[in-house]
Amino acid sequence: MTESSVVNAWIAEGMAEGEARGSRTFLVRIGAKKFGHYPTAEQRNALDAITDLALLTQLIERSTTKPPSRWSVATGLSLWKV
Repeated sequence: MTESSVVNAWIAEGMAEGEARGSRTFLVRIGAKKFGHYPTAEQRNALDAITDLALLTQLIERSTTKPPSRWSVATGLSLWKV
């Protein structure tokens, strides 16, 4: 059986999308627990638009290591209204 570069690209793309989806879900759960509520639909759409895994990782790290009073302070994004 030969390898297909197209199939390998699809697999890599699917894996990256899955990692980003998982990171966004984790970020939402952290924010909801920390601030007592989930983001609005508009805020969730803004978060769902982030596909850069490095940025999502930074947001997770910032939200778990800093003691912010608001979500926007932790992430630099106004995802949750306080």
